[in-house]
This record gives sequence, structure tokens and C-alpha cells, in this order.
Amino acid sequence: MKKILLLVLLLPAWCAATGQSPRRIQAIHAFEQARYEALVKRNFQALESMIAPELVYTHSNGNLEDRQAYFAALEQRTYVFSKFESDSTLYRFLNRRTVAATGIVRIAGTYRDNPFDIRGRFTAVYVRRKSRWQLHTWQTTKL
Repeated sequence: MKKILLLVLLLPAWCAATGQSPRRIQAIHAFEQARYEALVKRNFQALESMIAPELVYTHSNGNLEDRQAYFAALEQRTYVFSKFESDSTLYRFLNRRTVAATGIVRIAGTYRDNPFDIRGRFTAVYVRRKSRWQLHTWQTTKL
């Protein structure tokens, strides 16, 4: 009983220390949705500021790309997305500037002109720099 009481008393302090608040969760969710929209609309200018310089991106087919390779593949239309949606996402603020997100994603489009439509589980790491969020790490596994 003492452990539960201690947890209840310390939880608000932990939430405050890590930035785990509804407002911060809403902000990272909005960023995530804007990134998905930019991918579908092929808005590379928007994506430039949304992607961290040290990006590590693992696609559901096992392809691994850094930032340069990721943008090259998008620009060369290796990947063209017609749908990029997520749900059931859980956000865990590791500190005020780092968020780990896990959830279910539905992605459709073409890969090397071959259509695909997948449902997968994703893990993403977002970092906050200069008052804006950036995607640092992404990994998808097909379900």
C-alpha cells in the first residue's frame, strides 16, 4: 500500500519532469500528422525541417537509410506514399526534448513503381531542437 501511495504522490512530479502532459502529447502528435501529410504531398521543403541530420530510417522491407539516402529515395520516387496514417500511438517523453513513440501505421503507395498497402507497428524517436520537433529514428515492422 505504501508503494502505491508513493507512486500516486510522485507521478505528477515525474510527469512535470519529463514533460508528459496532454499539451505536449498533442504537440508531438500534431507534428507527426504534419510529417505524414508532407510525405503524401511530397512537400520536401516542409520535410527538410522535420528530419534530423542524423536520421536512421528503417523501412518495413528492411531498407535502412540515413537522411541523405532517405531524401534521395523520396526525390527519385523510389517511395511514393499515397497514404500514411497512424493510430493507437503511445508517446513516452524521455525528457523534455526526446519522445519515443510506438503505434500502428497504415502506409500505401508504390515502391519502385510496385504498389503496396501495409499495416505495421512502428517505433519513432523525435527530438526537439530550436523550438521544433524532428524525426530522429523510424522503424516499421509489417503486421
